[in-house]
Amino acid sequence: MEKKVNFAPSLNWIITLLVFLSLSYGCAHIPRPITDFYQRPGIDLRQYERIAVLNFGAPLNATSAGIEASDIVGLELMKKGYVVVERSRVGQILREQGLGLTGALDESTTAEIGKILGVQALIVGSVGNYKTDKTTMILPTMYGPMGGTQVSSSASVTMKMIDVKDAVVIWAGHGNCVFRGNNPVVPLRAAIAGMLKSLPPK
Repeated sequence: MEKKVNFAPSLNWIITLLVFLSLSYGCAHIPRPITDFYQRPGIDLRQYERIAVLNFGAPLNATSAGIEASDIVGLELMKKGYVVVERSRVGQILREQGLGLTGALDESTTAEIGKILGVQALIVGSVGNYKTDKTTMILPTMYGPMGGTQVSSSASVTMKMIDVKDAVVIWAGHGNCVFRGNNPVVPLRAAIAGMLKSLPPK
């Protein structure tokens, strides 16, 4: 008598594996940010060689995101050839001027900070969204419903470049990004890098 082979357990395992792979697909993908920016007409941004980046504001549930963002901005600017003042030095000057680390800036304040730091421009900004979400998904299969958890991280950021002479905004940008993974720094970096592509290299 011919022996029958039951493939059901193996098929069940394969289907379960495929379901979980489909839920987690994209965890290693490169996120694509959505960005927008404005540049003041008639301004050549290449004239601004030395820049100070202030600590970015951040949500109350993710205060470290502001420092993370300002560090990423500084790194991306240096990649383009700009001279970036060390962040601790900027914080020291702001404290000496009686300002918060994110700076409440007016024309006289920016001029004074620019003179002390020897910079032509300041960059200020804020992180509006910085979080990780987990979503449970249930998919029907021939063996009944099967599910898994999809993890996604998102970040949004806004920044401005300010001429220290007259406190005029010469460039502004906004970006947001979603990443299929458990690390909001990844979409934050992608959003910032995407915005700063509009700045000319030195």
